[in-house]
Amino acid sequence: MEKSILNRLEWSLIVPTLYVFLVRFIKAATCDKEMEHMVYFFAELGLIQYSMIMYSPSMVVASAVYVARCTLKKSPLLTESLKHYTGFFEPQLLDCSQILLKSHSATPESKLRAIVQGLLSNFA
Repeated sequence: MEKSILNRLEWSLIVPTLYVFLVRFIKAATCDKEMEHMVYFFAELGLIQYSMIMYSPSMVVASAVYVARCTLKKSPLLTESLKHYTGFFEPQLLDCSQILLKSHSATPESKLRAIVQGLLSNFA
């Protein structure tokens, strides 16, 4: 019945995925191609980590941007524009960012290393 009412009102509901936030946060970060690829890599790496399930898609992507900026030694790590568009500050991103970094550094021993290698080959 709810679906019928929403259809009648011509409403369309979607589930917010990582991609919705990726596009927005990459624009806010004014990324070059190298950083954009790295953000996509970290965000997709977060999709295969069970421990990331407790974080919202926006938090995962904001953390992916943060980790990419750290990795590429961009300064500042979180610009005012990123704070505004993501709605997060550095202390809020640290736990999620650490999980992304640990999962990346644990790749050689991971049971999912074939998947991660596939992700890496997409960005090579």
